[in-house]
Amino acid sequence: MLVTIFYQTDEFCKFLEKETELHLIGERKNVGRKSQLEISEIMTIMIMFHYSG
Repeated sequence: MLVTIFYQTDEFCKFLEKETELHLIGERKNVGRKSQLEISEIMTIMIMFHYSG
């Protein structure tokens, strides 16, 4: 179950990033330092937290 949720979340994040870049005007600025976790990993943790009850 965990691997399936992570895979689907990761695919969604990849799709969302591509779509977001298509609609941005100008260049995207990197603010602050880069996180050690990818957004899909953070979202997977949040989803599993809500499933845990």
